[in-house]
Amino acid sequence: MQLVWIITVGTILAACSSPSKQEQQRELIKPVNRLAAIKKIQDAQRLYDDEGRLLASSEVVSGLRLPRGLKARLSSAHRSIYQTEVPLEKLHWYLNGHLQISQVRRVSGATTYIAAIPREATGSSVRLDVSVGPDYPNFKQNIIEISEVPEVSYDGKPPMTRFLEHVQYEKKNAY
Repeated sequence: MQLVWIITVGTILAACSSPSKQEQQRELIKPVNRLAAIKKIQDAQRLYDDEGRLLASSEVVSGLRLPRGLKARLSSAHRSIYQTEVPLEKLHWYLNGHLQISQVRRVSGATTYIAAIPREATGSSVRLDVSVGPDYPNFKQNIIEISEVPEVSYDGKPPMTRFLEHVQYEKKNAY
């Protein structure tokens, strides 16, 4: 009699169990589509789309969504430097599409987008000096330097120039 009772209760419980549990169990025993899993991983690691354009990463610096393939070299509150093996031409195409550019300076193979505004920036617009050029000790890699531009510039000098002048002043006037 107890055996009949246990079987009856077990059958009722199995019939009353929530469909979500049954679906979860089916998902657990469902065979893994290895090709789909490999494709998903490869898509996450891809640097370029089907047309050869550089893809955006999930990382955002001062309102600028960075491209894939960058490795952080230096990061501070208002300045970041990244290293990459992505060709300069691909970086220029990417930045031209993601920045509102007012002035460009080219010196010795490097390009600086001066006081550019990220197109995807929300809220108050931050102006950036974005420099792209070869890493001179290692010509196989390139450097991207992103510096926030202060709102007010009385002397018209780039932020890095003002900073270096300040450091020299401090060294000169140290006790």
